[in-house]
Amino acid sequence: MDTYCRAILKKLGSGVGVTLPRPLLRELGLKVGQRLTVSKAKNGSILLTPKPRYIRAELLAQCNPHKPEPTDLQLWNEAKLAGREIR
Repeated sequence: MDTYCRAILKKLGSGVGVTLPRPLLRELGLKVGQRLTVSKAKNGSILLTPKPRYIRAELLAQCNPHKPEPTDLQLWNEAKLAGREIR
C-alpha cells in the first residue's frame, strides 16, 4: 500500500512529535499512544514501523520448559551474593 500525505513536526516539551492525519491512522490500523520503531532507509527515507504487542501466552508457548538453562544463567544463579539480593 502506497499512501502519501503530509506529516507535521511539532514541538512537544523538549522533543518533537510527528502529526499524522486521522484517516491515515485509521487506514494503517494505528492508535494514539502506540509505539513505533523509527529507522532510516538507505535512500534517506524515514520508516515508522509499528512495534508488536506481545501476549504472555504467545511468548510462553514458544518456551520449552524441558530445555536446560543457558550457561550464563547457570553461572548467574551460582554466583556469590554481592549485596542484599534475595534468592
